[in-house]
Amino acid sequence: MGNACCNAKDTDKHDSVEAPPRDIPGTSLDFGAGQDKLPPAATDGDVFYINIDKSAGAKLGIDVDPSDGVTLLVDEVTGGLVGDWNQAHPDMKVMKGDRVVEVNGHKGDVSLLVAECKQDQKMSMGVKKCSPERALTDAPPDA
Repeated sequence: MGNACCNAKDTDKHDSVEAPPRDIPGTSLDFGAGQDKLPPAATDGDVFYINIDKSAGAKLGIDVDPSDGVTLLVDEVTGGLVGDWNQAHPDMKVMKGDRVVEVNGHKGDVSLLVAECKQDQKMSMGVKKCSPERALTDAPPDA
């Protein structure tokens, strides 16, 4: 009675179509993939991912405050690779007051975030969108 969905004669009644896999921004380490499929503009409280390639030794281009011990508060975008990202992705800009909450899968420990950012490598950074006013008064985000 309860196995009607598994009955062989019932399976012929329905056509099934397998959907093709989708790229989800920020989940692939293929740093060229999905760049044209970014979600709409990030808003306050959203976490979005940026993929940058620092393997050639270029400057990251952000000044950060690590004082909460968990995240990197963006004090200023000074150009560099993050500035290049911002120009290429105006709806997903990293801005003063945002918090870097993850770098290459590392999160919850600011020393790991800093260590990853210092490496000359490809990196995926999780950034929590925060207004500058909120960033100064908020407790560290749950990321």
